[in-house]
Amino acid sequence: MFSWTKNINKARYAIDALLLLLMLCVAAQKATGNLIHEWLGLALLVPFIVHLVQHWEWITNIPKRFFGRLNLQSRLNVVLNMALYLAMLWVLISGLLTSKEALPMLGFEVGRDAFWKAMHHDAANFLLVMIGVHMALHWSWVVKMTKKVFARKPITKAQAVSGGAQ
Repeated sequence: MFSWTKNINKARYAIDALLLLLMLCVAAQKATGNLIHEWLGLALLVPFIVHLVQHWEWITNIPKRFFGRLNLQSRLNVVLNMALYLAMLWVLISGLLTSKEALPMLGFEVGRDAFWKAMHHDAANFLLVMIGVHMALHWSWVVKMTKKVFARKPITKAQAVSGGAQ
């Protein structure tokens, strides 16, 4: 077993995997039902914020270089990441404004305007596309980290003799 604190990339991988898993569950509203959809949507805030904090240095430094010496791929990555961030905010805000179950359970009543429901649906569809593009751009990192996280460590002779305990 490894310590997440020893390798920031493994911690980033864990948060990203959690984000993806939660997003897939939230996207399956017909399978989970609305109550679980809303609570998981709220729960998404935690790994989303952690993801932003983990990448804060990049987030704060890239705008300074955006109009300077930056290659086209990096510039495109910035634009796509900004679109992804705005789509996530759009989904979260419109989701809060259309909550039928989670927020009322917490004592917050919101108007359930058809406009915001349509906005939430459209934003969610756009967000899923942006997540796919984001993952495609970072696919080599995903593959490399998946191999590292799930790699089997070779067994030493001492472990083999002692039955694996050491």
